[in-house]
Amino acid sequence: MTFYIKKEIISRLESDVKFRLGLSFALGVVPQAVYNFVKKYNEDPYPNSNLTKKAALEFFKMEGYEENQVLTEKIPAK
Repeated sequence: MTFYIKKEIISRLESDVKFRLGLSFALGVVPQAVYNFVKKYNEDPYPNSNLTKKAALEFFKMEGYEENQVLTEKIPAK
């Protein structure tokens, strides 16, 4: 199956530095890498990105999101 990240999560990653920093720690990458993932995803959403990895989904769950609040099978609107 292919999954996309919902626009609400992308928007929060763009605007919330602490949220983005937490995700970068969960993925084991520098914060700039998460910023680049988000920027690239905004330009052209693609399925099964780094933002859908198990570590990312666990981070979102720790932040209070259910899987259905994060993932979608439909391409999100730009």
